[in-house]
Amino acid sequence: LHKEGKISTLIGTRSLLGEGWDAPHVNALILATQTGAYVTTNQIRGRAIRIDTNDELKTASIWHIIAMSGEMGTNELILADLHKRFKTFAGIHANALSIESGIERLKLDIDEQALKEDEVDIIEHSNNIMEQRLQDDIFNLKERWTHALEDVKEHSFKSGLQFSTKSSKVLDNFSKYVAHARAKTTFIIYSWFSSLVYNLKKLLSLRNDDGLKSKMYENDDYLSKVSNVVFYTLNKLELFHHKERANYAVRIEEVEKEYFRFSLEGASKRDNDLFLETLSQLFEPLERPKYIIVVHFLGQQEVFPVPHHFGVNRESAEVYLKIWKDFFVEFNKIELLSTYKDLGREYLLKAKAKYYAEQNEMNTRLIERWE
Repeated sequence: LHKEGKISTLIGTRSLLGEGWDAPHVNALILATQTGAYVTTNQIRGRAIRIDTNDELKTASIWHIIAMSGEMGTNELILADLHKRFKTFAGIHANALSIESGIERLKLDIDEQALKEDEVDIIEHSNNIMEQRLQDDIFNLKERWTHALEDVKEHSFKSGLQFSTKSSKVLDNFSKYVAHARAKTTFIIYSWFSSLVYNLKKLLSLRNDDGLKSKMYENDDYLSKVSNVVFYTLNKLELFHHKERANYAVRIEEVEKEYFRFSLEGASKRDNDLFLETLSQLFEPLERPKYIIVVHFLGQQEVFPVPHHFGVNRESAEVYLKIWKDFFVEFNKIELLSTYKDLGREYLLKAKAKYYAEQNEMNTRLIERWE
């Protein structure tokens, strides 16, 4: 009846799944569920994205409906479920011809303050954008997918960590410390501008020891240094699964202003995922790390967790500390503290209080993309 057009709308629950029916002519699907599970999400989506042999130009629109309340805490949980769902499948980017997972590809970033000043309803504004995109996609979706698939024909699906520094006060402060370290004295200025040479020498010694390369020192900044600290520590502790690591190199792309994407070039998926998992722990809120790194400069301190792979014991944490010091020679004191002891616990509690007082909103997402 639905295929013949006698029924235009079907309403049901997840019990419709797996019942043996197939409806390739379905061209619209509205999901009013909070499920984020991989299997269920893709089973439901599969009802609309089937190929219709009678219509080669068929496209399907899938609407993900969420209800927002006045309770911000509730909204955050609902949005977290939606983010989880979008991690389970890939699609074409809203503005670019790239194929990737994650809700970020929809480019839903809305300047709430600007909209409030103009007395514009945020939800209505967002819905209007979605409706306009639907109208545009009806006419050019096939062409966009064709071009996107052509671009990635010889490529593979790779994972990357996308990170925003926009509202991270911790890294904003740390970057300022790095900038201050450049200009503290003539000696510091000299040592900073020569630190590229120094660190290249250090990298050469690491390369000689471990057979590694790094492409990150084309840009000598704190993000590249932090990511390389993680990279070289993983290698030094022999945590990578593949023995042939000579071509591994950290890659950072600024995908847009203050948004960066990290990946481990030349690595297997398993090693790349290990690198991203470990790196992400530096950008996330402090929870209960066994050890912390405390960076001192001009009477200020910034605290970073020791990722759990490096904090298994004191010896591995010391290796991590040494590599921190090798890369950040401009700081006069970097120390490793156990949070099981009074001083470490004190720094951890202060860092947590500071984090929440400054209302950090860390935006770290694991993105998978064809490239």
